[in-house]
Amino acid sequence: QTTTDPVSQLQHAIYLQMNVLVQTNAKEYIRALSALAPSTAPLTQILSATLSSRVASTLTDDIAGRGALWATGLAGAGHLAAAHEYADFDITGAGLALGTQYTNNNLTIGAMYTYQRDKLTSWARTIHTPTHGGGLYAVYKNAPIILRSAANVFYTNWDEVKNVSTLHVSNNSDLYTYDVFGDIGYEFVTTNWRTTPRLGAQYTLTHRNGATDSAGQKTDSPDLHFARLYANVSVARDNWAISAVQIVPNITIGASYDMHSDADNATVFVNDTLYQINAEILSRWALNSALNARVIFSPDTELNFGAGAELRDGYVNYTFRIGGRLNF
Repeated sequence: QTTTDPVSQLQHAIYLQMNVLVQTNAKEYIRALSALAPSTAPLTQILSATLSSRVASTLTDDIAGRGALWATGLAGAGHLAAAHEYADFDITGAGLALGTQYTNNNLTIGAMYTYQRDKLTSWARTIHTPTHGGGLYAVYKNAPIILRSAANVFYTNWDEVKNVSTLHVSNNSDLYTYDVFGDIGYEFVTTNWRTTPRLGAQYTLTHRNGATDSAGQKTDSPDLHFARLYANVSVARDNWAISAVQIVPNITIGASYDMHSDADNATVFVNDTLYQINAEILSRWALNSALNARVIFSPDTELNFGAGAELRDGYVNYTFRIGGRLNF
């Protein structure tokens, strides 16, 4: 019987394709089944951490003027190594952050908007994740103590295409990420150097709406909770100028530990059958580093540059940024 329903047509095409593969190419049959099911890779954890780490890289405790407007271009790249349960993934992305802040005595408060677009790719699937975000942040600096905190919300359209042999199955869902972090630093100042050890904590909650892909598979995922402790040391060089332009390089080295990480397990319902997909999480320990530089043209204008890396067992992520700030 012929049907014009797109879901039924795709289901029938998949059935015919799988029936051929199971008889002629067992390896491709298994690959097609793997692509059709939700991935067990920690992709939601990677995306939420990437979004928040890029935004966190824009936060500075170098305060000048009473008010400021700033803009930062963001970019990143990463790689998740293959495991027994999933294929390897390449991650690329870029974005823009815009913010404003106001300083009164030792306290600075600010707000920002961000747009980020990432792509996660493996042989089995390609995922595009355009994301809008907004956040508030505060910095309290009363030498030698520095307190920083921020709260961010991100909305992501999870646009996935699964490569089921020669067929393509689309899956779209909405992902909400809520992220807060805070840290305390102690600044040691000498004639030309500032050294700041810092200790902090971060909590992230992600919520994904249920979705039905173009083959009729219904997928539900639980809310995911992540809690992390981190520590680092930053060293900045002051009193270095080229002509009338002051340059302030800064290097940061640290580590973090995920105290709690939920796996993105999925419940799938298709053809009156219910089954569970158990996902993986990232390695809990991470090494973090960053190299930044401020180029100060006047008390009111500056450019800033940064590059950072996060290294875990089986996963690496790099971030880059370039921005400008106008103080008034």
